[in-house]
Amino acid sequence: MTEHHDRLKAAAITVLGVNTPHRRHYISTAAVIPQGGLHPTSQLDFDCQLSTPLSPKTTTCLVDTRASACFISRQWALDHQLPRIKTSPIRLTLADGNVVESLTEAVELPVTHGSHTSTVLCYIASIGRYNLILGMNWMDCHNPAFSFGTERSMTFDSPHCHLNCLHGGMTETVYGDRRLPDSHTRKLDKDTAIIMMSAHAAYLTAKRHPEQIIWVEPHH
Repeated sequence: MTEHHDRLKAAAITVLGVNTPHRRHYISTAAVIPQGGLHPTSQLDFDCQLSTPLSPKTTTCLVDTRASACFISRQWALDHQLPRIKTSPIRLTLADGNVVESLTEAVELPVTHGSHTSTVLCYIASIGRYNLILGMNWMDCHNPAFSFGTERSMTFDSPHCHLNCLHGGMTETVYGDRRLPDSHTRKLDKDTAIIMMSAHAAYLTAKRHPEQIIWVEPHH
């Protein structure tokens, strides 16, 4: 437990700037409006699974291009007994400069979208209808591609994700419309031994899992 706490503390100093006074983070108004304040379809949100000390939990996260960092609900963190990291006070403000609150704690936990899992450092905050908010620092790291319209989706296909986040190295797409399939990869037959992927994805998969790749080349 001590080793785990020390690792989280080191991550906090690097990512959160624990020793840096007067830092500030931004968040969108949509993120702090209470439950029922906005229609869900007006936001970019997706179901995800969070790993907690008790058990994995499914919730809905807001992907917020106006948030400078990632945030988790104060009540949700308390209810699920998430280990906390102390930070020096950091001001959380809206775009107009109004201060929402002072951030003093954070958590680190795995966040899963389909077959994509990333470990995310989140500030604990009194956010609105969402338990989790993924901000620009998360998007900069994973570089997901978004599709809008009737089939709103988020696709993970970056080199970073192929090497670090995607199970089996396969591109993953998750949907915001819960009536649609959760992901492309789940449509595949689990007993299928042969799959199709781009040359770039195959290269990255082979680099990460060389023992799992069998190269098949055309016979001339």
